[in-house]
Amino acid sequence: MITSAAFENIPLFAGVEEQEQRRLARRAADIHLERDANGYICTGRDIQTWPLDREPFALETSIPGIFCAGDVRHGSVKRVASSVGEGSMSIAFIYEYLAFTDAGTQVS
Repeated sequence: MITSAAFENIPLFAGVEEQEQRRLARRAADIHLERDANGYICTGRDIQTWPLDREPFALETSIPGIFCAGDVRHGSVKRVASSVGEGSMSIAFIYEYLAFTDAGTQVS
């Protein structure tokens, strides 16, 4: 069972305006998330450097357990409806990630 304590150290970034998106993209550089040539955050199969034995989840960034959705993500279609859908997908991936971690299968 996953409890709220499992979410204590999971950062959440949310932004709507274009200015906020640029600020978040700059913040991604500060925490060493892999980005493309235009500054968008790479996720899933677009990640070039991955530290674990398993493949990254589709919206997982180059830091295992950190997920990205919406306009700041490389390859996004830059539409509100798509961003909302990606956000809901991220929730499912977070649960899968936590299940891997709880099962002891997470390799660092």
